[in-house]
Amino acid sequence: MSYIADIADYLAIRSRSPASPGPEAYTRIAEWEKRGIPSGIVLSSITDVCGKIGEATCEIELVDRLDEVVRANFRAWLSGSAGQAESHVT
Repeated sequence: MSYIADIADYLAIRSRSPASPGPEAYTRIAEWEKRGIPSGIVLSSITDVCGKIGEATCEIELVDRLDEVVRANFRAWLSGSAGQAESHVT
C-alpha cells in the first residue's frame, strides 16, 4: 500500500468515524508525505490524538489537532536525529 492509503486507513480505524476520511484528511496526509515525515511518526500521532479524544469528533477538528501533533512529533524526531548525528561526529 501507499503512504497515503496506509495512513488514511489507520485514521479511519482509530477515529471511530463511520465515514472514510474526507478531502481535508487526504490533503494533510499528502502534505506530510511531501515534507518527508515518516509514516511511523504519523501513525503514532494518530494513536496519541485518537486515544485522547475517546469519541468520534468533527473531522476538520481532528485533522487540525492531528496536524499539530504530527508536526511536534516530527520536530522532536528531527531533534533526536540531529543529536545522534552530532554525538557520532565527536
